[in-house]
Amino acid sequence: MNDMTTSLAAPPAEAGTGAQPGRALASARVARGLSVEQVAESLRYAPRQITALEYDDYGALPGPTTVRGMVRAYARLVGLDPDPLLDGLRPRLAAPPSVAVQQMSVPFPRRADRGHRSYLVWSIVLLVVGALVLAEWKFGGDAASAWFARLVKPAPSDGAEAGAVKPPPAGGTTVAPVGVTAQPLAGMNEAPSGAAPRSEAVPAPEADPAPAESKPVPVVPAGHRRVLLRFERDSWTQVRSGGGELIVNGTQRAGTELSVSGAPPIQFIIGAATGVKLTYDDAPVDIAPHTKVDVARFTLE
Repeated sequence: MNDMTTSLAAPPAEAGTGAQPGRALASARVARGLSVEQVAESLRYAPRQITALEYDDYGALPGPTTVRGMVRAYARLVGLDPDPLLDGLRPRLAAPPSVAVQQMSVPFPRRADRGHRSYLVWSIVLLVVGALVLAEWKFGGDAASAWFARLVKPAPSDGAEAGAVKPPPAGGTTVAPVGVTAQPLAGMNEAPSGAAPRSEAVPAPEADPAPAESKPVPVVPAGHRRVLLRFERDSWTQVRSGGGELIVNGTQRAGTELSVSGAPPIQFIIGAATGVKLTYDDAPVDIAPHTKVDVARFTLE
């Protein structure tokens, strides 16, 4: 109850400050029984931004254009004429003095050396391509390809490339490199007489996947009703049981579900109601008839 009372209270008016658009909007909100969270949800702003606007703390808001748009939308939501509020807002949003461009100049390092290196590299590439074209025209494709292969092919280290099969030493046997399977010659598949037969490796059978765990169904006490809320948008939600007990009070995130139970009659206040689905004892409930300014207020027996 303390959180709800605080969110419905208007900021105190300050004497001698002239027109205060934020204070006027806050008073109209309280007169309509709306909380800061409900206004923030309807206008698509954060609650801290609505609070800063009501306290005329424009330095905490993005900029003059955003502040004017917030005041205009807020005034229409609570039934006020936005023009007088915007007139009172104008002297509070005076533009700051302009800053000379030379004071903001930042020296940047010159990159002439880097440009010269790039020019040199591209010049070498063009020369190589020109030489290939000339060799193709004069000597034919095979000669040009062989010359280019000798040009770009790196010299092998230690006289052999990685993974290459070295020739066997004189009088020795051939050794297959690692990762290469030596295939037997034709007619050599049969084991010699007297030799033990070679066993074939059989792959182990795959283990059956573990069965998925089923979600436990919550037990509803006798005399209580089960409520399931599915949120497609972020929503500020408050749920009270028949005895006035506060069951839910806070912002629920989009893509989540909330399952609660309570003794009827159960009271609901749901912000961003167009993005919320509700079932009551597993029966769907249409909350659209109870929705005003995207906030639903109703009671279920």
